[in-house]
Amino acid sequence: MKLLKHIALTAVSFGMTFALWGVPPSTVMAKTLPTSNLEQHVNNEHTISTSMQNMTASMQNTSQPSSSASIIANAVSSGTADGFSQNDINLMAHVVYGEARNQPFTGQVAVAAVILNRFHSNVFPHSIPGVIYQPGAFTSMSNGQAWLGLHRVNVQAVLDAIHGWDPTHGALYYWNPATATSQWIWSQPIMLQIGNHVFAK
Repeated sequence: MKLLKHIALTAVSFGMTFALWGVPPSTVMAKTLPTSNLEQHVNNEHTISTSMQNMTASMQNTSQPSSSASIIANAVSSGTADGFSQNDINLMAHVVYGEARNQPFTGQVAVAAVILNRFHSNVFPHSIPGVIYQPGAFTSMSNGQAWLGLHRVNVQAVLDAIHGWDPTHGALYYWNPATATSQWIWSQPIMLQIGNHVFAK
């Protein structure tokens, strides 16, 4: 009995540790190619299945703290969300959490800005879900890191980007130079570095 109790406590402890710290999100996959070039590169990318999309969508209601939900709802109802829906902002905030929660605030705004830059680009889907769920777009959506939690600072980063702050100056791609191995992404001209990420158009 004591042995079983020890095993149970160990399992709970391990689970809590994983939930708190997770696996450091890799941003190599944040280099989604323009739609026109995607087919020739997609075999090298991880794709997001319909079941993953359904799973992540169903997790939104359980992973988002009420304070963050209130901030999002207030932004939309007050007209300061620039026409983006609560779902749009929630999705972007979760990507910011999954991709950049260990980055400085400017780096979190930068990730949100890349999403918006893709949204406004004519070579990416013209919807926030379309940008975020595009195959290979964001590693944190593929591996579930985006749904491990959400902080108010992630939502604020998204709102700041919506209100016009773009620390990347129009970047469409970013990656972590310490982990990226794709020859294609390294062929993109680096514009600047913020935190652990470099950004390119």
